[in-house]
Amino acid sequence: MSLRDSLLPVFDSVRRLIQNLGLRRYRIWKRKGRWDGGEIHLGNLTNEDEEILPQPKVEKRGENLIVTKMTPEFDGGGYAPEDLVPPDEKAVDQYFVVQTPDGKLQAYRAAETNAAGNFGLMMVLEPIPPDLVTPSW
Repeated sequence: MSLRDSLLPVFDSVRRLIQNLGLRRYRIWKRKGRWDGGEIHLGNLTNEDEEILPQPKVEKRGENLIVTKMTPEFDGGGYAPEDLVPPDEKAVDQYFVVQTPDGKLQAYRAAETNAAGNFGLMMVLEPIPPDLVTPSW
């Protein structure tokens, strides 16, 4: 096991502590919306949400959000890039629901992901126009 691999659980624990202290004010869920009609927006929608935990650091830049401090995958936790932005599936919407510090919810899509950091993943999220999303929050 490399030094990096042995430190990832420590980074994850510190990030959980920062979250528990209330220092992360945005919440982000990965949403997978499955349509039973065989195509997106056809039939009935069933959403599956998974919150990204520990809560990552989020900075607003214009309309976009810069999301950092997500622990890379390790035995017992973290995320692989394909966990955050999985390949497209037929009849499935995949996007992120973000709750801002004032409690508002908005849909975003990943414009960019970067897994080059040793101890953290990064994403740039861009807002999805409301008319392109079927909200269910």
